[in-house]
Amino acid sequence: MLWPRSAEKEYSRIQTRRRVIATVVKRARLLCGLLVVLGIAAIVALPQVAQKTYFSENSLLTASAKAIYSKDDLKQQNAFLDRITKDSSAFRDEVQTIMEEIGLETHRTNTYIYGVHHAPRSDGVEAIVLSSPITSSEKGVALVLGLARFATHQRYWAKDIIFLVADNQGAQDFLADYMGPAVRLPRGGLIQANLNIVMTTGTNFSHISVLHHGYLGRQPNLDFINVAVHTGAAAGATTFVEGVDKKTGNHSKLWRFLKGQATMSRDEHDRVHDAFLMRNIDAISLKAIPAKKGSSFSKLSVPQDIEMILRSLNNLLEKFHQSFFFYVLLDNRTFISIANFMIPLFILWGAFVVDSVRLYNTVEFTAQEALGAGLAIVIFAVGLGLIEIFRAAYVPDWVQLVVIAVATLLQFLAQRFFQQEHNRTTKDKAAMDMMLSLVLPIALGHLMIQNYSISLISSAILAPMQVFLGHKSRLMVLSMWILTCTVIYPELLKSGLLDESVLENMLPPSLSLPSVVPATFLAVSYVAL
Repeated sequence: MLWPRSAEKEYSRIQTRRRVIATVVKRARLLCGLLVVLGIAAIVALPQVAQKTYFSENSLLTASAKAIYSKDDLKQQNAFLDRITKDSSAFRDEVQTIMEEIGLETHRTNTYIYGVHHAPRSDGVEAIVLSSPITSSEKGVALVLGLARFATHQRYWAKDIIFLVADNQGAQDFLADYMGPAVRLPRGGLIQANLNIVMTTGTNFSHISVLHHGYLGRQPNLDFINVAVHTGAAAGATTFVEGVDKKTGNHSKLWRFLKGQATMSRDEHDRVHDAFLMRNIDAISLKAIPAKKGSSFSKLSVPQDIEMILRSLNNLLEKFHQSFFFYVLLDNRTFISIANFMIPLFILWGAFVVDSVRLYNTVEFTAQEALGAGLAIVIFAVGLGLIEIFRAAYVPDWVQLVVIAVATLLQFLAQRFFQQEHNRTTKDKAAMDMMLSLVLPIALGHLMIQNYSISLISSAILAPMQVFLGHKSRLMVLSMWILTCTVIYPELLKSGLLDESVLENMLPPSLSLPSVVPATFLAVSYVAL
Protein backbone atom coordinates (compact mmCIF):
# COMPACT_ATOMS: atom_id res chain seq x y z
CA MET A 1 0.00 0.00 0.00
CA LEU A 2 1.37 3.39 -0.99
CA TRP A 3 1.09 6.14 1.65
CA PRO A 4 0.60 9.76 0.59
CA ARG A 5 3.73 11.85 1.09
CA SER A 6 2.01 14.03 3.73
CA ALA A 7 0.95 10.93 5.68
CA GLU A 8 4.51 9.60 5.59
CA LYS A 9 5.81 12.85 7.00
CA GLU A 10 3.20 12.79 9.75
CA TYR A 11 3.99 9.16 10.59
CA SER A 12 7.71 9.97 10.66
CA ARG A 13 7.08 12.94 12.93
CA ILE A 14 5.03 10.82 15.35
CA GLN A 15 7.69 8.12 15.44
CA THR A 16 10.41 10.69 16.08
CA ARG A 17 8.40 12.19 18.93
CA ARG A 18 7.87 8.76 20.46
CA ARG A 19 11.58 7.98 20.27
CA VAL A 20 12.43 11.31 21.91
CA ILE A 21 9.92 10.74 24.70
CA ALA A 22 11.17 7.17 25.19
CA THR A 23 14.75 8.43 25.44
CA VAL A 24 13.71 11.15 27.90
CA VAL A 25 11.82 8.64 30.04
CA LYS A 26 14.70 6.16 29.95
CA ARG A 27 17.31 8.79 30.85
CA ALA A 28 15.03 11.02 32.91
CA ARG A 29 16.85 10.57 36.22
CA LEU A 30 20.20 11.39 34.62
CA LEU A 31 18.78 14.32 32.68
CA CYS A 32 17.05 15.73 35.78
CA GLY A 33 20.24 15.39 37.77
CA LEU A 34 22.22 17.18 35.07
CA LEU A 35 19.67 20.01 34.96
CA VAL A 36 19.80 20.41 38.75
CA VAL A 37 23.60 20.48 38.77
CA LEU A 38 23.67 22.87 35.82
CA GLY A 39 21.10 25.11 37.52
CA ILE A 40 23.13 25.31 40.74
CA ALA A 41 26.28 25.99 38.71
CA ALA A 42 24.43 28.77 36.86
CA ILE A 43 23.51 30.37 40.19
CA VAL A 44 27.14 30.31 41.28
CA ALA A 45 28.20 31.80 37.93
CA LEU A 46 25.64 34.64 38.00
CA PRO A 47 27.98 37.24 39.59
CA GLN A 48 30.46 36.68 36.78
CA VAL A 49 28.01 37.97 34.16
CA ALA A 50 27.18 41.14 36.09
CA GLN A 51 27.36 44.39 34.14
CA LYS A 52 28.08 48.01 34.96
CA THR A 53 25.18 50.29 35.85
CA TYR A 54 24.25 53.07 33.45
CA PHE A 55 21.62 55.76 33.02
CA SER A 56 18.77 54.93 30.67
CA GLU A 57 16.91 58.22 31.25
CA ASN A 58 18.96 61.07 29.81
CA SER A 59 16.65 63.83 31.02
CA LEU A 60 17.74 63.34 34.65
CA LEU A 61 20.92 65.40 34.11
CA THR A 62 22.25 64.09 37.41
CA ALA A 63 24.61 66.43 39.29
CA SER A 64 24.77 68.76 36.27
CA ALA A 65 23.92 71.76 38.47
CA LYS A 66 25.94 72.81 41.49
CA ALA A 67 24.23 72.46 44.87
CA ILE A 68 23.49 75.82 46.48
CA TYR A 69 22.29 74.70 49.94
CA SER A 70 24.50 76.99 52.04
CA LYS A 71 25.75 77.34 55.60
CA ASP A 72 23.00 79.87 56.28
CA ASP A 73 20.44 77.23 55.33
CA LEU A 74 22.24 74.81 57.64
CA LYS A 75 22.00 77.30 60.51
CA GLN A 76 18.26 77.63 59.95
CA GLN A 77 17.99 73.83 59.89
CA ASN A 78 19.75 73.65 63.28
CA ALA A 79 17.37 76.30 64.59
CA PHE A 80 14.44 74.11 63.54
CA LEU A 81 16.08 71.19 65.35
CA ASP A 82 16.30 73.22 68.57
CA ARG A 83 12.63 74.17 68.30
CA ILE A 84 11.25 70.66 67.75
CA THR A 85 13.45 69.11 70.47
CA LYS A 86 12.77 71.77 73.09
CA ASP A 87 9.53 70.15 74.22
CA SER A 88 8.97 66.53 73.19
CA SER A 89 5.27 66.69 74.08
CA ALA A 90 4.75 69.53 71.59
CA PHE A 91 6.83 67.95 68.81
CA ARG A 92 3.97 67.51 66.33
CA ASP A 93 2.54 70.96 67.04
CA GLU A 94 5.93 72.57 66.47
CA VAL A 95 6.52 70.69 63.20
CA GLN A 96 3.15 71.83 61.84
CA THR A 97 3.78 75.39 63.02
CA ILE A 98 7.15 75.52 61.23
CA MET A 99 5.59 74.19 58.02
CA GLU A 100 2.93 76.87 58.15
CA GLU A 101 5.54 79.59 58.84
CA ILE A 102 7.48 78.43 55.79
CA GLY A 103 4.36 78.87 53.68
CA LEU A 104 3.29 75.27 53.08
CA GLU A 105 -0.29 74.04 52.91
CA THR A 106 -0.36 71.64 55.84
CA HIS A 107 -2.50 68.78 57.09
CA ARG A 108 -2.11 66.67 60.20
CA THR A 109 -3.56 63.47 61.60
CA ASN A 110 -2.59 61.14 64.44
CA THR A 111 -0.08 59.31 62.21
CA TYR A 112 1.35 61.88 59.80
CA ILE A 113 2.05 65.56 59.15
CA TYR A 114 2.69 66.98 55.71
CA GLY A 115 2.97 70.22 53.83
CA VAL A 116 2.71 70.98 50.12
CA HIS A 117 4.87 73.45 48.21
CA HIS A 118 3.27 74.25 44.86
CA ALA A 119 5.82 74.69 42.11
CA PRO A 120 5.79 78.20 40.61
CA ARG A 121 6.51 76.87 37.11
CA SER A 122 4.03 74.01 37.06
CA ASP A 123 0.33 73.32 36.72
CA GLY A 124 0.44 70.87 39.63
CA VAL A 125 0.28 67.67 37.59
CA GLU A 126 3.25 65.90 39.22
CA ALA A 127 4.76 65.87 42.69
CA ILE A 128 7.77 64.55 44.62
CA VAL A 129 7.57 63.45 48.26
CA LEU A 130 10.44 64.16 50.65
CA SER A 131 9.83 62.35 53.94
CA SER A 132 11.40 61.45 57.25
CA PRO A 133 10.17 59.05 59.95
CA ILE A 134 9.03 60.51 63.23
CA THR A 135 10.61 57.94 65.53
CA SER A 136 14.14 57.56 64.11
CA SER A 137 15.70 60.92 64.94
CA GLU A 138 14.63 64.56 65.13
CA LYS A 139 17.60 65.39 62.90
CA GLY A 140 15.87 63.84 59.91
CA VAL A 141 12.72 65.89 60.55
CA ALA A 142 14.79 69.06 60.97
CA LEU A 143 16.57 68.30 57.70
CA VAL A 144 13.23 67.95 55.89
CA LEU A 145 12.06 71.25 57.38
CA GLY A 146 15.32 72.95 56.40
CA LEU A 147 14.98 71.68 52.83
CA ALA A 148 11.35 72.81 52.79
CA ARG A 149 12.39 76.35 53.69
CA PHE A 150 15.17 76.19 51.09
CA ALA A 151 12.78 74.91 48.38
CA THR A 152 10.30 77.74 48.87
CA HIS A 153 13.00 80.26 47.94
CA GLN A 154 13.89 78.57 44.63
CA ARG A 155 12.10 79.29 41.37
CA TYR A 156 13.26 76.37 39.22
CA TRP A 157 10.84 73.74 40.52
CA ALA A 158 8.64 72.18 37.84
CA LYS A 159 6.96 69.72 40.22
CA ASP A 160 5.14 70.16 43.51
CA ILE A 161 7.10 69.00 46.55
CA ILE A 162 5.34 67.32 49.47
CA PHE A 163 7.21 67.31 52.79
CA LEU A 164 5.99 64.37 54.89
CA VAL A 165 6.78 63.44 58.49
CA ALA A 166 5.49 59.93 59.20
CA ASP A 167 6.48 56.36 59.97
CA ASN A 168 5.54 53.41 57.75
CA GLN A 169 1.95 53.22 58.99
CA GLY A 170 1.61 56.97 58.76
CA ALA A 171 2.88 56.89 55.18
CA GLN A 172 0.28 54.24 54.32
CA ASP A 173 -2.44 56.38 55.88
CA PHE A 174 -1.16 59.46 54.03
CA LEU A 175 -1.24 57.67 50.67
CA ALA A 176 -4.71 56.29 51.34
CA ASP A 177 -6.01 59.78 52.17
CA TYR A 178 -4.06 61.63 49.49
CA MET A 179 -5.11 59.27 46.70
CA GLY A 180 -8.61 58.74 47.99
CA PRO A 181 -11.51 60.87 46.74
CA ALA A 182 -13.38 61.09 50.03
CA VAL A 183 -11.03 63.21 52.17
CA ARG A 184 -10.68 66.93 51.47
CA LEU A 185 -7.10 67.94 52.14
CA PRO A 186 -4.23 69.88 50.51
CA ARG A 187 -3.08 68.15 47.37
CA GLY A 188 -0.27 68.56 44.88
CA GLY A 189 0.22 66.59 41.70
CA LEU A 190 0.35 62.86 41.20
CA ILE A 191 3.20 61.44 43.25
CA GLN A 192 6.07 60.50 40.97
CA ALA A 193 8.76 59.46 43.47
CA ASN A 194 9.58 59.40 47.17
CA LEU A 195 12.89 60.17 48.85
CA ASN A 196 12.96 59.22 52.52
CA ILE A 197 15.62 60.55 54.91
CA VAL A 198 16.74 58.56 57.96
CA MET A 199 19.19 60.40 60.20
CA THR A 200 20.52 58.33 63.09
CA THR A 201 21.70 59.77 66.40
CA GLY A 202 25.17 61.24 66.65
CA THR A 203 27.10 63.90 64.80
CA ASN A 204 29.65 61.84 62.86
CA PHE A 205 28.69 59.61 59.94
CA SER A 206 30.79 57.13 57.98
CA HIS A 207 28.63 56.86 54.86
CA ILE A 208 25.12 57.07 53.42
CA SER A 209 23.29 53.83 52.70
CA VAL A 210 20.78 53.79 49.84
CA LEU A 211 17.96 51.52 51.05
CA HIS A 212 16.00 50.20 48.07
CA HIS A 213 14.57 46.82 49.08
CA GLY A 214 10.83 46.94 49.69
CA TYR A 215 7.88 44.84 50.77
CA LEU A 216 7.09 41.82 48.55
CA GLY A 217 10.48 42.12 46.90
CA ARG A 218 9.63 45.40 45.23
CA GLN A 219 12.46 47.67 44.10
CA PRO A 220 12.52 51.13 42.53
CA ASN A 221 13.70 51.78 39.01
CA LEU A 222 17.46 51.31 38.75
CA ASP A 223 17.90 54.85 37.43
CA PHE A 224 16.67 56.22 40.77
CA ILE A 225 19.43 54.34 42.62
CA ASN A 226 21.99 55.49 40.07
CA VAL A 227 20.93 59.09 40.74
CA ALA A 228 21.48 58.67 44.50
CA VAL A 229 24.91 57.08 44.00
CA HIS A 230 26.12 59.75 41.56
CA THR A 231 24.82 62.73 43.55
CA GLY A 232 26.40 61.32 46.72
CA ALA A 233 29.78 61.29 45.01
CA ALA A 234 29.21 64.82 43.66
CA ALA A 235 28.26 66.11 47.13
CA GLY A 236 31.31 64.51 48.73
CA ALA A 237 29.29 62.00 50.75
CA THR A 238 30.47 58.38 50.67
CA THR A 239 27.49 56.40 49.41
CA PHE A 240 26.79 52.65 49.27
CA VAL A 241 23.73 50.71 48.16
CA GLU A 242 21.91 48.56 50.71
CA GLY A 243 23.95 45.62 52.02
CA VAL A 244 27.27 47.09 50.88
CA ASP A 245 29.83 49.06 52.87
CA LYS A 246 33.57 49.61 52.93
CA LYS A 247 34.24 46.11 54.25
CA THR A 248 32.03 44.17 51.84
CA GLY A 249 33.75 45.85 48.91
CA ASN A 250 36.74 43.61 49.57
CA HIS A 251 34.73 40.38 49.35
CA SER A 252 34.15 38.34 46.20
CA LYS A 253 31.22 38.98 43.89
CA LEU A 254 29.70 35.58 44.80
CA TRP A 255 29.76 36.39 48.52
CA ARG A 256 28.12 39.77 47.89
CA PHE A 257 25.49 38.13 45.66
CA LEU A 258 24.59 35.50 48.27
CA LYS A 259 24.48 38.11 51.03
CA GLY A 260 22.22 40.28 48.89
CA GLN A 261 19.84 37.37 48.29
CA ALA A 262 19.66 36.69 52.02
CA THR A 263 18.89 40.39 52.65
CA MET A 264 16.14 40.51 50.02
CA SER A 265 14.57 37.27 51.27
CA ARG A 266 14.00 38.81 54.72
CA ASP A 267 11.65 41.23 53.01
CA GLU A 268 11.52 44.01 55.61
CA HIS A 269 8.40 46.14 55.26
CA ASP A 270 8.48 48.60 58.14
CA ARG A 271 10.27 51.49 56.42
CA VAL A 272 8.61 54.59 55.03
CA HIS A 273 9.64 54.05 51.42
CA ASP A 274 8.07 50.55 51.50
CA ALA A 275 4.61 52.15 51.70
CA PHE A 276 5.26 53.98 48.41
CA LEU A 277 6.74 50.93 46.69
CA MET A 278 3.59 48.99 47.58
CA ARG A 279 1.67 51.50 45.46
CA ASN A 280 4.12 51.27 42.54
CA ILE A 281 5.74 54.62 43.33
CA ASP A 282 9.53 54.64 42.98
CA ALA A 283 11.03 55.23 46.41
CA ILE A 284 14.31 54.91 48.27
CA SER A 285 15.61 55.81 51.72
CA LEU A 286 18.92 57.54 52.43
CA LYS A 287 20.21 56.44 55.82
CA ALA A 288 23.18 58.15 57.45
CA ILE A 289 25.31 55.45 59.09
CA PRO A 290 27.08 56.63 62.28
CA ALA A 291 30.87 56.51 62.45
CA LYS A 292 32.97 55.32 65.37
CA LYS A 293 35.48 58.12 64.87
CA GLY A 294 35.34 61.31 62.85
CA SER A 295 32.83 61.92 60.07
CA SER A 296 33.96 61.12 56.52
CA PHE A 297 32.07 64.08 55.02
CA SER A 298 30.93 67.57 55.97
CA LYS A 299 27.57 68.51 57.46
CA LEU A 300 26.58 70.18 54.21
CA SER A 301 27.09 67.01 52.17
CA VAL A 302 23.81 65.34 53.14
CA PRO A 303 21.46 68.28 52.41
CA GLN A 304 23.35 69.08 49.21
CA ASP A 305 23.09 65.44 48.15
CA ILE A 306 19.32 65.54 48.72
CA GLU A 307 19.06 68.85 46.87
CA MET A 308 20.75 67.38 43.78
CA ILE A 309 18.52 64.28 43.89
CA LEU A 310 15.41 66.49 44.03
CA ARG A 311 16.67 68.56 41.13
CA SER A 312 17.29 65.39 39.08
CA LEU A 313 13.76 64.20 39.81
CA ASN A 314 12.54 67.67 38.90
CA ASN A 315 14.03 67.19 35.42
CA LEU A 316 12.04 64.01 34.73
CA LEU A 317 9.45 64.42 32.01
CA GLU A 318 7.50 61.33 33.14
CA LYS A 319 7.71 58.43 35.56
CA PHE A 320 10.81 56.23 35.66
CA HIS A 321 10.26 53.62 32.99
CA GLN A 322 13.33 53.13 30.82
CA SER A 323 15.72 51.32 33.14
CA PHE A 324 15.36 48.01 35.01
CA PHE A 325 12.75 47.17 37.64
CA PHE A 326 13.95 43.56 38.10
CA TYR A 327 17.64 43.43 38.98
CA VAL A 328 20.13 42.32 41.63
CA LEU A 329 22.69 44.90 42.79
CA LEU A 330 26.13 43.63 43.76
CA ASP A 331 27.56 47.05 44.58
CA ASN A 332 27.16 50.70 43.60
CA ARG A 333 28.18 50.18 39.99
CA THR A 334 27.44 46.51 39.25
CA PHE A 335 24.14 44.70 38.75
CA ILE A 336 22.66 41.50 37.31
CA SER A 337 19.78 42.07 34.91
CA ILE A 338 16.60 40.01 34.60
CA ALA A 339 17.85 38.52 31.31
CA ASN A 340 20.66 36.79 33.22
CA PHE A 341 19.14 35.88 36.57
CA MET A 342 16.18 34.10 34.97
CA ILE A 343 18.43 31.48 33.35
CA PRO A 344 19.20 29.40 36.51
CA LEU A 345 15.50 29.33 37.41
CA PHE A 346 14.46 28.09 33.98
CA ILE A 347 17.09 25.34 34.14
CA LEU A 348 15.94 24.20 37.59
CA TRP A 349 12.28 24.31 36.54
CA GLY A 350 13.18 22.23 33.49
CA ALA A 351 14.09 19.40 35.87
CA PHE A 352 10.51 19.44 37.20
CA VAL A 353 9.06 19.23 33.67
CA VAL A 354 11.32 16.32 32.64
CA ASP A 355 10.44 14.51 35.87
CA SER A 356 6.72 14.97 35.20
CA VAL A 357 7.14 13.47 31.70
CA ARG A 358 8.85 10.46 33.26
CA LEU A 359 6.10 10.01 35.82
CA TYR A 360 3.36 10.34 33.23
CA ASN A 361 4.89 7.60 31.08
CA THR A 362 5.76 5.34 34.02
CA VAL A 363 2.11 4.70 34.89
CA GLU A 364 -0.46 4.24 32.15
CA PHE A 365 -3.03 6.93 32.73
CA THR A 366 -6.27 6.79 30.81
CA ALA A 367 -7.38 9.79 28.77
CA GLN A 368 -9.98 10.51 31.42
CA GLU A 369 -7.36 10.53 34.20
CA ALA A 370 -5.02 12.71 32.17
CA LEU A 371 -7.89 15.14 31.63
CA GLY A 372 -8.48 15.28 35.37
CA ALA A 373 -4.79 15.96 36.08
CA GLY A 374 -4.68 18.67 33.43
CA LEU A 375 -7.84 20.28 34.74
CA ALA A 376 -6.42 20.34 38.27
CA ILE A 377 -3.27 22.08 37.01
CA VAL A 378 -5.34 24.65 35.11
CA ILE A 379 -7.38 25.33 38.26
CA PHE A 380 -4.15 25.85 40.19
CA ALA A 381 -2.77 28.30 37.62
CA VAL A 382 -6.08 30.21 37.40
CA GLY A 383 -6.24 30.34 41.20
CA LEU A 384 -2.78 31.90 41.39
CA GLY A 385 -3.72 34.38 38.68
CA LEU A 386 -6.87 35.44 40.52
CA ILE A 387 -4.94 35.81 43.77
CA GLU A 388 -2.36 38.03 42.07
CA ILE A 389 -5.13 40.21 40.61
CA PHE A 390 -6.81 40.44 44.01
CA ARG A 391 -3.55 41.40 45.74
CA ALA A 392 -2.88 44.14 43.17
CA ALA A 393 -6.41 45.46 43.69
CA TYR A 394 -6.02 45.39 47.52
CA VAL A 395 -8.83 42.84 47.91
CA PRO A 396 -9.21 41.80 51.59
CA ASP A 397 -7.26 38.76 52.78
CA TRP A 398 -10.40 36.80 53.65
CA VAL A 399 -11.50 36.91 50.00
CA GLN A 400 -8.13 35.49 48.97
CA LEU A 401 -8.49 32.73 51.56
CA VAL A 402 -11.91 31.86 50.14
CA VAL A 403 -10.30 31.58 46.70
CA ILE A 404 -7.71 29.22 48.18
CA ALA A 405 -10.39 27.01 49.71
CA VAL A 406 -12.54 26.87 46.56
CA ALA A 407 -9.63 26.29 44.18
CA THR A 408 -8.14 23.57 46.39
CA LEU A 409 -11.52 21.81 46.63
CA LEU A 410 -11.97 21.98 42.85
CA GLN A 411 -8.50 20.56 42.35
CA PHE A 412 -9.24 17.65 44.65
CA LEU A 413 -12.60 16.93 42.99
CA ALA A 414 -11.15 17.14 39.47
CA GLN A 415 -8.38 14.70 40.29
CA ARG A 416 -10.65 12.22 42.06
CA PHE A 417 -13.66 12.45 39.74
CA PHE A 418 -11.70 11.57 36.63
CA GLN A 419 -9.59 8.84 38.25
CA GLN A 420 -10.59 5.20 37.73
CA GLU A 421 -11.41 3.10 40.76
CA HIS A 422 -9.02 0.24 40.08
CA ASN A 423 -5.40 0.44 41.30
CA ARG A 424 -6.06 3.84 42.84
CA THR A 425 -3.26 3.61 45.45
CA THR A 426 -0.49 3.09 42.91
CA LYS A 427 -1.79 5.79 40.64
CA ASP A 428 -2.28 8.13 43.55
CA LYS A 429 1.46 8.13 44.24
CA ALA A 430 2.38 8.64 40.58
CA ALA A 431 -0.29 11.31 40.11
CA MET A 432 0.83 13.09 43.25
CA ASP A 433 4.43 13.31 42.08
CA MET A 434 3.46 14.23 38.52
CA MET A 435 1.11 16.96 39.70
CA LEU A 436 3.71 18.38 42.06
CA SER A 437 6.35 18.40 39.31
CA LEU A 438 4.03 20.45 37.10
CA VAL A 439 2.57 22.66 39.82
CA LEU A 440 5.86 23.65 41.46
CA PRO A 441 7.28 25.55 38.44
CA ILE A 442 4.00 27.48 38.21
CA ALA A 443 4.07 28.38 41.89
CA LEU A 444 7.78 29.22 41.88
CA GLY A 445 7.31 31.38 38.79
CA HIS A 446 4.55 33.28 40.56
CA LEU A 447 6.78 33.58 43.59
CA MET A 448 9.58 34.97 41.42
CA ILE A 449 7.36 37.88 40.41
CA GLN A 450 6.81 38.63 44.09
CA ASN A 451 10.38 38.07 45.35
CA TYR A 452 13.19 36.76 43.18
CA SER A 453 15.41 35.81 46.12
CA ILE A 454 12.82 33.57 47.75
CA SER A 455 12.05 31.92 44.41
CA LEU A 456 15.75 31.30 43.77
CA ILE A 457 16.36 29.82 47.22
CA SER A 458 13.19 27.70 47.05
CA SER A 459 14.04 26.40 43.57
CA ALA A 460 17.58 25.48 44.62
CA ILE A 461 16.17 23.51 47.60
CA LEU A 462 13.05 21.96 46.08
CA ALA A 463 14.42 20.86 42.69
CA PRO A 464 16.93 18.33 44.11
CA MET A 465 14.35 17.10 46.66
CA GLN A 466 11.66 16.48 44.05
CA VAL A 467 14.01 14.88 41.54
CA PHE A 468 15.98 12.63 43.86
CA LEU A 469 13.40 11.75 46.53
CA GLY A 470 10.56 10.78 44.18
CA HIS A 471 7.38 9.76 45.97
CA LYS A 472 9.10 10.46 49.28
CA SER A 473 8.79 14.11 48.38
CA ARG A 474 6.16 14.66 51.06
CA LEU A 475 9.19 15.99 52.90
CA MET A 476 8.78 18.93 50.57
CA VAL A 477 5.49 19.75 52.27
CA LEU A 478 7.42 20.32 55.47
CA SER A 479 10.01 22.50 53.76
CA MET A 480 7.34 24.53 51.94
CA TRP A 481 5.34 24.87 55.12
CA ILE A 482 8.35 26.17 57.01
CA LEU A 483 8.79 28.79 54.33
CA THR A 484 5.08 29.57 54.38
CA CYS A 485 5.10 30.05 58.14
CA THR A 486 7.59 32.85 57.65
CA VAL A 487 4.81 34.60 55.74
CA ILE A 488 1.87 33.64 57.88
CA TYR A 489 3.60 34.96 60.98
CA PRO A 490 4.04 38.62 59.89
CA GLU A 491 0.79 38.63 57.90
CA LEU A 492 -1.28 37.52 60.88
CA LEU A 493 0.41 40.12 63.05
CA LYS A 494 -0.23 42.77 60.43
CA SER A 495 -3.91 41.85 60.18
CA GLY A 496 -4.29 41.95 63.96
CA LEU A 497 -5.66 38.40 64.16
CA LEU A 498 -2.87 37.32 66.50
CA ASP A 499 -1.05 39.03 69.33
CA GLU A 500 2.69 39.39 68.82
CA SER A 501 3.35 38.33 72.41
CA VAL A 502 1.86 34.89 71.64
CA LEU A 503 4.14 34.18 68.66
CA GLU A 504 7.23 36.23 69.40
CA ASN A 505 9.22 33.11 70.40
CA MET A 506 8.09 30.95 67.46
CA LEU A 507 9.75 32.69 64.51
CA PRO A 508 12.09 35.65 64.12
CA PRO A 509 10.05 38.67 63.03
CA SER A 510 12.72 39.57 60.45
CA LEU A 511 11.93 36.39 58.51
CA SER A 512 9.14 36.68 56.00
CA LEU A 513 8.12 35.28 52.63
CA PRO A 514 6.23 37.57 50.31
CA SER A 515 3.67 35.10 49.01
CA VAL A 516 1.59 33.93 51.96
CA VAL A 517 -1.43 33.13 49.82
CA PRO A 518 0.30 31.31 46.92
CA ALA A 519 2.63 29.41 49.24
CA THR A 520 -0.27 28.31 51.44
CA PHE A 521 -2.20 27.42 48.29
CA LEU A 522 0.70 25.24 47.17
CA ALA A 523 1.06 23.42 50.49
CA VAL A 524 -2.67 22.84 50.96
CA SER A 525 -3.11 21.70 47.35
CA TYR A 526 -0.22 19.27 47.67
CA VAL A 527 -1.71 17.68 50.78
CA ALA A 528 -5.15 17.51 49.17
CA LEU A 529 -3.83 15.79 46.07
